[in-house]
Amino acid sequence: MKFEMIKRQQSYGEDVGASRGMKRSRMGVVVAALVAFALVNPALARERRRDPQVQRKAHAPSIPARMVPPEKPPQGPYASALLVDADSGRVLFEKDPAGPRPPASMVKMMVALLTFEALEQGGIRLDHQVRISLTASRTGGTGIFLKPGERLPLEDLLKAMLVASANGASVAIAEALAGSQQAMIARMNRRAHELGMTETVYRTVNGLPPRTGKGLPDMTSANDLAILARKLVERHEVFRYSSRPVVPIRNGTVLIRNTNHLVGHMDGADGLKTGYYRRAGFNLTATAARDGMRLIAVVMGCPTLSSRFLLAQELMEWGFAHFSQVNDEAGQPLPVEVKVAHNRRRVPNVLAVSPIGIASPAAVASALLSP
Repeated sequence: MKFEMIKRQQSYGEDVGASRGMKRSRMGVVVAALVAFALVNPALARERRRDPQVQRKAHAPSIPARMVPPEKPPQGPYASALLVDADSGRVLFEKDPAGPRPPASMVKMMVALLTFEALEQGGIRLDHQVRISLTASRTGGTGIFLKPGERLPLEDLLKAMLVASANGASVAIAEALAGSQQAMIARMNRRAHELGMTETVYRTVNGLPPRTGKGLPDMTSANDLAILARKLVERHEVFRYSSRPVVPIRNGTVLIRNTNHLVGHMDGADGLKTGYYRRAGFNLTATAARDGMRLIAVVMGCPTLSSRFLLAQELMEWGFAHFSQVNDEAGQPLPVEVKVAHNRRRVPNVLAVSPIGIASPAAVASALLSP
């Protein structure tokens, strides 16, 4: 087989597996199947022994390229939600955006930002061969079958982390950039403080939950995730990975699927990051661009895998339908015509009194000045 498709992001979670929630009978069937499969693929069996959290195959929900935009933003089910214009940061919709919640794998967005910043500064290169530590190879949850002592290009690890939410890849990147996970966590918290992410505390480099009774989870808010997402999309290189439904690694011999099911289905969707474990619920920071306008949607604490994609899409479809990107310079003509009351004439060259940027039709009207 020329290509091997690895897809371990499942309906019971991309961060931790489903074994805790499965019935014993179902577990027995899965274990039996794995034992049989081990006869032809012992390497996979060894990986499964390292990561015993057996996962169930997930199918992408039905996502239309464009849906009929809702008249109002969806009110749930979610714990918090936020829709912002990526360029200006203007909030178009919010519901409990400051409430701190576990982000799960969306922690990896900060690791990605620090990686892109290190690349810009010349501290590391995409072709840098990263040695995989024993710790990275044994990291639980979603993975790409890392082996201790092997070397992989940083770019492969970045793809695996951003696209497939690979936890071990995030550990390997942290060790390559900062020397250790703890040093990387310190960098992550420092950068969050610099960006004004006031509800964020990082405790891991991949968002995995703490063991029962041991430690606290990572915490952040929809507000902070939008700040981070806006900074991340300034690096257009991120879209080389996050905008693709499937990406190759290991010299093209392995394909990995994108955990963000909006990518490749919703028109304009090209990022950014999913996250899930039981306490956190299903989370998504999504972005899409149409007609020169980029929106960022954050939904946290959704009850199901498919609901996070549906809610984020509804938020963005509502935003695209109710807001427009217009000329943001005062005194410049706007792309609208105005009909004069009690007159058949139309005014074709309408000027803005003040900068507008992204705006609703009502906001455009209030900023008009007759020529």
